[in-house]
Amino acid sequence: MINLLSAGFSRLFRNMAFRIGTGIMMFLPVMAVLLNNADKTNPREPLDGVYNAGVCVVWLIIASFVSIFVGQDYNEKTMHNRLIAGHSRVSIYLADLIVTLTGAVIMQAAAIIAGSAVAIPLFGMYTEPVSTVIVTQLLIVCGMAVYTALVLFICTVVTTKSYAQGISMVVVLAMFIAGNSVYDNVQKLREKAAQENIPVTQLIPENSVKDTMYYALPTSQADVILRGGLPEKAGKMIAFDLASAALLTAAGMLVFRRKDIK
Repeated sequence: MINLLSAGFSRLFRNMAFRIGTGIMMFLPVMAVLLNNADKTNPREPLDGVYNAGVCVVWLIIASFVSIFVGQDYNEKTMHNRLIAGHSRVSIYLADLIVTLTGAVIMQAAAIIAGSAVAIPLFGMYTEPVSTVIVTQLLIVCGMAVYTALVLFICTVVTTKSYAQGISMVVVLAMFIAGNSVYDNVQKLREKAAQENIPVTQLIPENSVKDTMYYALPTSQADVILRGGLPEKAGKMIAFDLASAALLTAAGMLVFRRKDIK
């Protein structure tokens, strides 16, 4: 496993898709800061959470980066060579998952650093509680784990590089659209409950599927994060993410163990 991880991380930092994704994740919060700075009508308050601007596109970046990274292993026969060298299929699969997820986390860390480097000198130090930052970042990492496990699963089932990339893009786009739709619908339910001065729980049971998807879909979670503050029921969202990532990983390893790799 150590050799697999060492080789994987070496490839990671040379991978062009990873570099481009990191650059995009760094650019988005910096652009948000500069736009706020140019708008003189806004109060000069700390831009809490601006470094999370990349979560609105990270699904697309992960779909592209992971599919290209893993697809190269199949096209260049690296996967086959690893098996010949005696590495277990479980170790190979888990090593790819760890390396690609670490790459996604590095992207978010780079966004935090770049956004903070520009935001703090212009708008002052963030004022949100440290606990909020920790919980939010943990939730982001868990959401990234779902996307990474999903795309890795797709790349395991579909080994042709171009097909795997295309299918990954379509699937995560569908998740993105569904997540945004669910978020908007649940927010309307909450507004309706507030207008009628009734507990939102009186409306949610009639829309239990939407409520579950609201907490389970990474895109809906990202919308909650971008709203600011401590995410509501963050523990529930993290539990959904961990369960989804574990299920996708188990399914991917099952397929990989039975797959004929040439």
